[in-house]
Amino acid sequence: MFPNILLITTISFLAFSLASSSPSKGLIAPLIPPTSPRSPFYIEILKENNILITKNVTLNRTHYMKWLLTKYSPDEFSEVYFQKDAGYHVMDMYMGDPAQLVYGIFDTGSDIVWIQCTRQTGQKKFPYYKYSKSDTYKNVQCDDKQKCNTDNTYILGCKSLPNNCEFKATYGDATSAFGVMATDIITFKPEWEIFHDFIFGCSLKNSNSMMGVIGASNSGYSLPKQLYPNDPKFSYCISDNLSKTSVVKFGPAANLSGGTLDMIKNLHTGFYYLDVLAVKVNGQDIDVRPVVFEMSNDGSKGFVTDSGTTFSGLTSVAFDALKRKIEQFLGPSKKYMIFEICYPTSRFGPWPWQHARPTIGLEVTNFTLEFEEIRVWQLIPNSNMECLQMMRVMSGLSILGFEQLLNVNVGHDPNHNLMYLEKTTCETT
Repeated sequence: MFPNILLITTISFLAFSLASSSPSKGLIAPLIPPTSPRSPFYIEILKENNILITKNVTLNRTHYMKWLLTKYSPDEFSEVYFQKDAGYHVMDMYMGDPAQLVYGIFDTGSDIVWIQCTRQTGQKKFPYYKYSKSDTYKNVQCDDKQKCNTDNTYILGCKSLPNNCEFKATYGDATSAFGVMATDIITFKPEWEIFHDFIFGCSLKNSNSMMGVIGASNSGYSLPKQLYPNDPKFSYCISDNLSKTSVVKFGPAANLSGGTLDMIKNLHTGFYYLDVLAVKVNGQDIDVRPVVFEMSNDGSKGFVTDSGTTFSGLTSVAFDALKRKIEQFLGPSKKYMIFEICYPTSRFGPWPWQHARPTIGLEVTNFTLEFEEIRVWQLIPNSNMECLQMMRVMSGLSILGFEQLLNVNVGHDPNHNLMYLEKTTCETT
């Protein structure tokens, strides 16, 4: 059970007028999977060993989001683990003058960009940003209220470091980043577009399993908001071939095509809330009131989309209704390993499937987003069980994760409160 929400802080959505100009042509950056040798997280691991980790990521993300909304000190209800083999995609860019290659986990649920700036004790593998070697690096001062806005959950102001604006991003027990807010040049290749006076967190102390986060939420400190403050649109498409590097596109380069979902802006958080009307099984609504998916004024309830979550998750009352509806078609389900809704493969016939498994979809204003069967039903390795790849989350926030959106171009248009979805073959490098 989550603690009651006592305080919601207001995040400033004011556009920063710090850059000399936004990049003119739009920007394209890589989204590198953890299974690629290009990733600092590169590790060869069998998918069956990832199952427990990805489930924990889904559940813990909801607790992390709750922490962002309440600004509580971290506790058992505010954990999220950025595990190196949990499926996170890493974006790279160049920072400073002379330019240095830096990395961060691309995360539409985070409000700021932070980069590791010192080698952590016992950490040997991850690259870090050598800020002292950049001629253009500057610390943010405490009296700069635009760059040191303590209404943002991450920004602490000046506490332990004299006259330097501090930040802290907490993702779980001993999993956090602490440092100073700073500005520097960032550069994107191959066009070598340069963006001046970029605000980011320079981490002086962080977990050994982390080296940065590229926040892409609807907050003024996020990457899209800083690159294109007047029109912070972006798109990404993650291939189901996790040996390939996908891409994210910002500004004029963004691919906004396909069906549209209404997004709802919340004044207290940068999360991307979706106007979900119902969850469907084989075209039939699950038995739950639509209010379960409606965004609350304080942002603690609703349906959000998040690139940092692997499997989609439904709040408990909706998950129970989903389970009941599936069992109307398939009979009683079994719990297997970490999954609550599982059936023997004999229930469906030989693998791969035909059309025996119930379809799952989200009804939105303009259409029903129906997930491919392969994105919601998982044959558990080394077993005779197939399980639904959706999780119960013990909070008021349901989440649309990236597993259900593989091979789908996802476009964000915050100015018009629209999210675009189009099934496609993702561009890879």
